Amino acid sequence: MNLPPYFTGYKLAEDGTLYRPNQQSTWELLANAKRDLNKTNGWMYKINDILKQNPSQYGTYADNNAWSPRFTDDQLKEFIALVNE
Repeated sequence: MNLPPYFTGYKLAEDGTLYRPNQQSTWELLANAKRDLNKTNGWMYKINDILKQNPSQYGTYADNNAWSPRFTDDQLKEFIALVNE
């Protein structure tokens, strides 16, 4: 799968999940998507709330104390679909 441009620096872990070796919160990932997709601040808050409440569907939520979000293949597809709505 080709990753969108806002997924910079992500790697495949040994367990098959996608993660970023350098620290990045979910909020920072959304900020990159917001810029790339020309979305609004309201969009960013709405998507962030959805991601926080549904980590099993959209991948782990990485707050300021976590290293980076992690995604299975299915979660990655769901995340990208949600962001691109």
